[in-house]
Formats: sequence, C-alpha cells, structure tokens
Amino acid sequence: MSFAFAFGWLAATGAAAADQESSDSTAPAGAAGKPTPQAASPSPRPSPPSPDDSLHERIDRLIEAKLAKELPGQSPSAPASDAEFLRRAFLDFSGVIPTVDEARAFLDDPSPYKRSRLIDRLLESRSYARRMAQVFDVMLMERRPEAYGPAAPWREFLFQAFAENRPFDVLVQQILEPDGSDPKTRPAARFLLERDADPHTMTRDVGRLFLGMDIQCCQCHDHPLIDDYKQQHYYGLYAFFSRTVVIAGKNACGVIAPGATPVVGEKADGEVTFASVFKKKVTHKTGPQVIDAKPLPEPTVDKGRDYLIPPTRTARSGRSRSTVAVPSWARR
Repeated sequence: MSFAFAFGWLAATGAAAADQESSDSTAPAGAAGKPTPQAASPSPRPSPPSPDDSLHERIDRLIEAKLAKELPGQSPSAPASDAEFLRRAFLDFSGVIPTVDEARAFLDDPSPYKRSRLIDRLLESRSYARRMAQVFDVMLMERRPEAYGPAAPWREFLFQAFAENRPFDVLVQQILEPDGSDPKTRPAARFLLERDADPHTMTRDVGRLFLGMDIQCCQCHDHPLIDDYKQQHYYGLYAFFSRTVVIAGKNACGVIAPGATPVVGEKADGEVTFASVFKKKVTHKTGPQVIDAKPLPEPTVDKGRDYLIPPTRTARSGRSRSTVAVPSWARR
C-alpha cells in the first residue's frame, strides 16, 4: 500500500462522513427544506447541533457554542447584506466581482432561496474551476520557479480536476503517485519534481498541505507546545519519501543538463531511524506510517529480487539518465 493510497483512504473516509451529513445541494438551505433567514438574531443559549439540521446549520451551531463559551454575553456580527453576500460569493468562487446585470438580477430577486441558488450556480461554472486551480496552484506550489518544466500543464491538470469535480482523495493520489515518465501524468509530477523529491521537504509539505499538521519541529524532537505532534509522526511520514530520488535531475551546480527529462525514482532499500536531540543515545526505528494510523505492512523481498528493473550504478545516487529503476515494492 503506497502513501498516496493510504492518504487517499483517509481523505475518502472524511469525505464520506461529510457527504452523509450534507444535504442535497439542489435543496433550499435550511432544515427540512426551509429557506435560511436572511437575518437572524443569535440565540443567547445556542442549541447543540441536531442530526436534522443541514450541514451549514450544524456548523453555525458549533460556532455559536464556541463564541458563547469564549466570549459570553457577546453576539456575532449580523448576517451579511445581499450586496455583501453577492460580492463575497463571486470573489471566493470565481475570483471576480459580479457584472452589473448579475448584481441587479440577484438584488432584485425576492426569492428566499436565492443565496443557495447563487452558490450552486457558481460551483457549476467554469470560472469556479479556474479559480480553484489558481488557489491550489499557489497553495501547493507556493510560487516555486519552473526549474523542471513549464507550470502551464500543471495548472491545466488542476483546472480539469475541479472542472470534473474530481474527489479530493483521487486528486491527492494523482499528485503524489506519478514519476514523470508518462507524458499523460507528468504535469502532476511537478509537485514532487520542483521539490527535488527531497524527503524532508516532502514530509514537511505533505504534513502541512494535505494533513493540516505543521510537524517540521518534530524532525528533531516532539513538539514542545502541541502534545499531539510527535517525532514518530514526522519520521513515519518521512519513511514514505526517504527512498525517493530525482533521476537525471540537477547536478552539483544545481543545473539540469540540456535535453534531460528528470523523473522521480525510488530505491528499494533504506531504513529510517531517528533520535531526539534531547535523548541522542536512544534510537528509534520506523516504517511508513500516516500519523496515528496503523503502520503499513511491508512484504519481505529476497535479495536480488528487490527490483523489477534494476538501477545502474549512477542511478542509485539519483544522477543517471538511463531507464528509471523500478523496485518490487515502492513505499510512495
């Protein structure tokens, strides 16, 4: 089981739970098909979420309960006006403000369902896919230079993913799995290639961007302020990438040879050990593990059969221009 598959399973589990809680997107917002009031006074004693509430109502109840606990006696801001809602929805989902005609049509619409209908319309538009592609490009690539090739195919890959409403777990797998050797999937390999497939960089960025955990501090020790962030978490994740290398990549001067096509490769060997800077004499060993999930079992491969396509001598150091070595078992 690869990391991409393991993470995809975790993402799919969370998505399934969210789908179970959410209401039909074509139904009016509000419980039991009732329209959501355009303005409502917050209750001084927020009621707990009910299974009969729509998803957005359940979120509202949780926020109200948190505010009541941390800021007793204070009320949240009043709901946004129609004009404010229209502007925010367009900027968030399309990246532009509405046209004059769109604004007039929305503001003149007396329907209590118009806000939910606007959101549904924006989500179905191509401008939404383009906007999300822009957001995810900046979020995932953080404006990295185009060292391994143009960014346009990568951005088109993101656009198509959102245009097709591709599930998030599938999108993540498609980003983390490709090695760049297949022209059809090479655009998605930019995530790995532009990071030079560096194991520590990948560990930190995958933790931040896909798992919502900034565990960089745990490279050296357990997090001093967050009890749930352990050094074991860092190196369990690191084990997925510790054998990854870029083949035909940058030379010692940081330059890619003209005409070279760098790809992501993987070695068949290399175990992960670690020690805290506070207890340097105590060494721990780990295999691939996604945070607190169960460690992923690895098959035992006889020596001499660890590669389906063996590497050349220089490929082991990640500098070969020959065919990519393929291990019998790949962690990533």
